[in-house]
Amino acid sequence: MTELLLTLVPVYGMYAVAVIVFLAALGIPLPSSVLVVTCGGLAASGDLNIIQLMVTTAICYAVGDQVAFAIGAAAGPQQIEKMKRRPKLEKLVNKAENLYSKHGSFAVFLSRTVLSPIGPSMAYLSGASKMNRLQFSVLSALGIALWSAAYSLLGYISAGNLPVVSDLVASILATVFFLLLSIGFFIWLWLHWRHFEVDAV
Repeated sequence: MTELLLTLVPVYGMYAVAVIVFLAALGIPLPSSVLVVTCGGLAASGDLNIIQLMVTTAICYAVGDQVAFAIGAAAGPQQIEKMKRRPKLEKLVNKAENLYSKHGSFAVFLSRTVLSPIGPSMAYLSGASKMNRLQFSVLSALGIALWSAAYSLLGYISAGNLPVVSDLVASILATVFFLLLSIGFFIWLWLHWRHFEVDAV
């Protein structure tokens, strides 16, 4: 399966990557991580653009994530029970439930970084659990950005472009830092505005 999918990249380029990552985000068992690493190597040889690869994979993963969340929200707990009836998904769903019970909404971020195999299950579970859509979207987007950058750059580094990668990593980390800082600042403003509003009433 993996070899077959990889043969599509030289022919269809980023379109093939976009479709595969999107479908994988919905829970279809496709090797998206392996694909992104391989494409990172292709970017190092000049066949693909590394920035375009990171942006495309992040956007397609995020869109798939939102679709899965919407399906979970519409179907409710029945969607989770339906997934558990499939042997290949039962273990992933159980892991997602355990992670969610231990870490709450932060589990969304974890399931897109260090525990990415349970990412799709977590999206359905988050929707079925009626998690706040904005909260889910922010945590999901941050995790996806790191996932996309990590796997793309892993392939790029493996191809021997470490000096260029160092500059890219520095830029990405700076962007993520300022993004987190901005989100934290706006949350702080919102909380203080709500507090002021309550006091005024």
